[in-house]
Amino acid sequence: MKYRPEIDGLRTVAVVPVILFHAGFGLFSGGFVGVDVFFVLSGFLITSLLLDEVGRTGRIGLKGFWIRRARRLLPALIVMVLAVVAARELFAAEATPNLRDEAVAALFWMSNWLFVAQHTDYFSHGAPPSPLQHTWSLAVEEQYYLLWPLMVTAVVAGLAALAYRRGTPLTPRALRTAVFVLACAGVLASAAASMTLA
Repeated sequence: MKYRPEIDGLRTVAVVPVILFHAGFGLFSGGFVGVDVFFVLSGFLITSLLLDEVGRTGRIGLKGFWIRRARRLLPALIVMVLAVVAARELFAAEATPNLRDEAVAALFWMSNWLFVAQHTDYFSHGAPPSPLQHTWSLAVEEQYYLLWPLMVTAVVAGLAALAYRRGTPLTPRALRTAVFVLACAGVLASAAASMTLA
């Protein structure tokens, strides 16, 4: 894929309300729209990369895909987590009782599940939040990067097997349609889960 500067610009616009919310500007309460837009754009880009790779090579190189994601994100994450741990004395004691566990969870992209297990209220106005609480969104994104390529690979394999049995080529349109249906199923499952847990 060629570089898409307009998508990078839109991702920047999406992040601004989140930053303003965390800076205390009440007008941007929650920052949910920004996070949602960022996730949607990331999903679009990753899916486009996967489909482009299938179009060029006929397959998805999962190992290479995951290595590229790790090279892009891990160095900055490691530096940030180590900096927070080194500067733990600068934070309120109430914010760091579980910092070691949170640092490990952040490095393994599992922060969201740790905070769920801790019953962390992201919008609590009581005790100061963990200095690593924001890593929940990176964890969600990385878990998507882990699972979505596996699901797309399964779709590609299934369609390729079906096309082989029929003696017809696997068309890009059929692949895009199947991935679209899979994404819609994911949206419906997510909506159902949200309504069930609400």
